[in-house]
Amino acid sequence: MAMLRFLTNWALPIAAIVVATVYAVYFGRGFEFWDQILATVLSLIAGIPFALWIDRLIKIREGREQALADRKKEEEILDFILEELELNESLLKKGRNISAVGFHPLETAMWEVLKASGDLSYIEDIAILHEITSAYEDILKIKHFEEEALDDWNEYNRALERDSTWKIQTMRAREFDSSMLSAITEARQSIMKRKTELAHLLRGE
Repeated sequence: MAMLRFLTNWALPIAAIVVATVYAVYFGRGFEFWDQILATVLSLIAGIPFALWIDRLIKIREGREQALADRKKEEEILDFILEELELNESLLKKGRNISAVGFHPLETAMWEVLKASGDLSYIEDIAILHEITSAYEDILKIKHFEEEALDDWNEYNRALERDSTWKIQTMRAREFDSSMLSAITEARQSIMKRKTELAHLLRGE
């Protein structure tokens, strides 16, 4: 009789606990409305403390999903940066002659957009971010001197002057070529290593 009374009184709450736990841990992805409904129903069935516990489980699950989303965003950002770094590396290795037809300036647009948007904060490893920043510091120095040289070269052509500073600016830019290539190499290696780590993490390995 006592056992029957126990089952009668606790069968529904126990069933609710089991169902709610399974739901909170394994299901409900993206169903915030039903999460709240579940917590409300459970507060009526099993009491407020249990509903708070379920709500805490839901928040843990949502936090885990947000962490994975952040790492996915980091992976995308690293892809963008890697693409721009490799483009600049290719441009530098082809030779930099500002007087040549079709001279292509170094690219920093993606880096500047990521900085302005604050998306660089998604890069979790500070060491990798430092290496990337160092590479772009050299790229920006070269880009600055090349732009100055290009302006002087255009002025030289317009005025047909023999004395111009464009060669000096070009020499200044070339001083950073080796440093830039080295910095890009280090950044690329670190990015590829981090991308491998993120791939394993996002696959749940």
